Amino acid sequence: MTPLDKPLKRQIDIQGQPFTVTLDSTGIKITKKAHRNGFEVSWAELIRNDPAMAEEHSAPPVAAHN
Repeated sequence: MTPLDKPLKRQIDIQGQPFTVTLDSTGIKITKKAHRNGFEVSWAELIRNDPAMAEEHSAPPVAAHN
């Protein structure tokens, strides 16, 4: 496996609008192209939100982002 040691950015289209997806060692971020703010989720949050994985890793509940 190749470690994710630097950000990996890719463009996707959602309903005809361009978005940037950034994967890095902390998680995943999706933003409208040419914008800074977007939806961001850490890898730990993704695991906690899957009941099977959360049980396996005994992770505490996730606080909501506002």
